[in-house]
Amino acid sequence: MSSARNLLLAIALVVVALPGSADDGEAVRTAFSAYRAAVLAGDGAAAAGLLSTSTHQYYGEMQQLALHGDAPTVQALSLVDQMQVLLFRLRVPAEQLDELSPKGLVAHSVDEGWIGKDSVLTLAPGKVQSEGDVAVLHVFVNGQDAGPAFRFNREPTGWKLDLLPTLQASNATLQLAAKERGVSEDEFMLILMESILGRKVTPDAWTPPRPGERPAPQAAEDS
Repeated sequence: MSSARNLLLAIALVVVALPGSADDGEAVRTAFSAYRAAVLAGDGAAAAGLLSTSTHQYYGEMQQLALHGDAPTVQALSLVDQMQVLLFRLRVPAEQLDELSPKGLVAHSVDEGWIGKDSVLTLAPGKVQSEGDVAVLHVFVNGQDAGPAFRFNREPTGWKLDLLPTLQASNATLQLAAKERGVSEDEFMLILMESILGRKVTPDAWTPPRPGERPAPQAAEDS
């Protein structure tokens, strides 16, 4: 959480000049509370509906890379993106992964507990800083003010949680973990997969189930 807070603090500094309307603040807090409740209930469809278009698009890109990305392509990604690609590849059968829309994949991830309850269990929404169509939500962790933690985007259907800054903020943590282990990032990623999945993961994980040119991703709003 600390890395994510550091990244989002920079975003918060951009919007700090305008505190945002009370209506925006309440709407953002309500959206976060609804997302938290959906994740804790394991309601993937509800949780996916509360995430931003950019989040769905990101999951769609990782989905296509999981199906079609060869080793050099995937290994050139950031570690957090490599992690997402390999987890989808190793967790979801190729036939199912090919059929899911990006939004459906988000819902499936929540249903399966891959977007974990621990990530929101101890959080409560705090103040909101907003400017235009971007807002940053501060959170309380176990009753303590933990500062800015989540970005929201205003979309036609309301404020939506954008998970991209939170996901990308964890990349530095993964790089440090690989360095501390004294292994290459490629080796570290396979070790990480074994730790998460609880089973042996071989270098075959870098081979896509459906090599070749990637088709255009499905529309993010499809289910």
